Amino acid sequence: MRAIGITRLGGVDELKELNIDPPVLETEWHIIVKIKAVSVNNIDTKIRGRAIPDDAPEEKRRPPRNPLILGFDSAGVVTEVGTAVRRFKVGDRVWYAGLAGQPGSNAEMQVVDSRIVGRMPENLSFVQAASMPLVTLAAWEGLFHTMRIPLTQNDAREIIPAALSSNRKRILVIGGAGGMGSIVVQLAKLAGLEVIASASRPDSEAFARSLGADHVIEHLRTSYDSPVPADFFRKELEKIGIEGGVEYIYDTQTELDLKSGYFEAGLEILKPFGNVIMINPTKGPVDLSKMFRKCQSFSFEFIFGRALHGYEPEKQGEILDLAASLVERGILKVPILDEGKVMQYNLENLRRAHTQLETLTTVGKMVLDYAANL
Repeated sequence: MRAIGITRLGGVDELKELNIDPPVLETEWHIIVKIKAVSVNNIDTKIRGRAIPDDAPEEKRRPPRNPLILGFDSAGVVTEVGTAVRRFKVGDRVWYAGLAGQPGSNAEMQVVDSRIVGRMPENLSFVQAASMPLVTLAAWEGLFHTMRIPLTQNDAREIIPAALSSNRKRILVIGGAGGMGSIVVQLAKLAGLEVIASASRPDSEAFARSLGADHVIEHLRTSYDSPVPADFFRKELEKIGIEGGVEYIYDTQTELDLKSGYFEAGLEILKPFGNVIMINPTKGPVDLSKMFRKCQSFSFEFIFGRALHGYEPEKQGEILDLAASLVERGILKVPILDEGKVMQYNLENLRRAHTQLETLTTVGKMVLDYAANL
């Protein structure tokens, strides 16, 4: 079976065309999917080893699996099901994010736990559907499971928009125009929050507003040598007439070890009993003592946490099914996909997508279409 993967960690040139064995059902819960489209995410570039220096020793370049097939956002068709699977049958169209540490979706076929898979929205193409699972799961879990922001619903199947809710708490979405931020903005609006998104360019500001952001503030890019000042976000909020801060911060970009200053600046505007959540891990100690006197909370979102630890993995299938309903009703929009972000699935374009993501300037999602190749 054809695939694209790595045999050593490093730059984009480490991505290679490979021939690997086709997948087989590993447990009674697994299904096999013929991949139709896959999107590329920052986690792909991280696992590939983008931060490894060129002179790193070979022992630092060994992947956790060899070969390692990446790919964590997929849409495709079920070709085989395990004996315990009841939600899917052969021929069903599905979408999912997969699981880190397992063979990914940069291949013709993939085996995946059916409990973390959802039915694909009927009104989306495979390309559109592939842009959404990972970011939707991370946004949903972070907002509604971890930060416990209430979401109105009348039963387990139908979400009711809460845009007219009288509980107008505020959320700052750092990186509100990226693939991840674009879903956080929409779901936060669905929960009735007043949404403030940060964006770095006019086109990303316009995109964030099109998704429902009530306000857009400057997202100043920083370097190791020039972190933003501690009052950065406070001054940005003052410019748009907001005083008193926010109850929630969803940071889709900051890596604490980069010392960008966003974390500290965020604490300056986070209200007592407020919550901040990040999707990137720390690589060293982080001082949370400033949060103590305000009874604030700090959390991480890692979408593979449930499946890796066997903790209610079926919740992710339920989230994706609910999200499919929201998409079909026109409530949840697909992240922006323009001509430059939808490419044929091949090695050259996968390398190109990895390179573009590493600039941290991408608006929306980048998707590879398998139709012309498989």
